[in-house]
Amino acid sequence: MNTILIFLICIVIIAALCFVIYTLFKNIKSLKKEVSKLTSDLYKANQNATELANYITELQKIKSDEKSTDEKIKEAETDEEIMGIISGLVNANNSRLCD
Repeated sequence: MNTILIFLICIVIIAALCFVIYTLFKNIKSLKKEVSKLTSDLYKANQNATELANYITELQKIKSDEKSTDEKIKEAETDEEIMGIISGLVNANNSRLCD
């Protein structure tokens, strides 16, 4: 009688441990999916930050060019000089758009 009782208790313990192991594996699987999604989101955020940094750098470059162009236009003495400055601006903007 005691042997059968011990055997049944062992079966119940094994079943409980199998259930716990199954639950843990299921949680690990869902955590792997979540980590994968977060990694993807982090990669996208990193790309966005890089693009934003490039945009800021380009904007600063444009603003500094704008200041120097204003000075050149103020110093220009003839209409031809002003037209040359404007042509240079148009060419610079076209090259930025092509890049």
